[in-house]
Amino acid sequence: MVFLGLGVIGGIGNALNGESSDKEGSEASSASKASETSEAVPSETSAESAPEKKPVEPAKKPEKAEEPAMEVAAGDLIKAYQDNELGADKQYKGKVLKITGVFDSTSDVLGSKAVWVTGGTEFQINKIGCTLANDAEVDKAANLQSKQQIVVQGTLEGFNQLSVNLRKCTIVQ
Repeated sequence: MVFLGLGVIGGIGNALNGESSDKEGSEASSASKASETSEAVPSETSAESAPEKKPVEPAKKPEKAEEPAMEVAAGDLIKAYQDNELGADKQYKGKVLKITGVFDSTSDVLGSKAVWVTGGTEFQINKIGCTLANDAEVDKAANLQSKQQIVVQGTLEGFNQLSVNLRKCTIVQ
């Protein structure tokens, strides 16, 4: 019985059943070989109908949304640095701040134009130096009056024992 199952493929099954036809055996053998080769070699039509593979593009990283500016009064920021510079750095350094204070003066040191802001108290030694971002901000600063209320926004760089320093500042009000 085992021979019958295996013999059909090789043409031996016909001989055991009393049918000895070389033609039928060779046809079965040819059909078997044809099916083997069609599986091993892909046809041209299947290659033509296969969709073209496009290169995979890397996933785009989502852009980091800008954090809103942290609002702080000029006097509070100056006091935070006077009391504990390391603690104030940890809380404010590198962050965008929106500072409300009193306009004191302007300066132009080596082409770096800045406005100086205080907490509004008389004879205050420490100030906030705000380096202006561009010429449009310099034009705004040219119209400021001493002791005028001001709101500036910029990135805090740190403290140098006399002033808290911000860069890329804009005059908001």
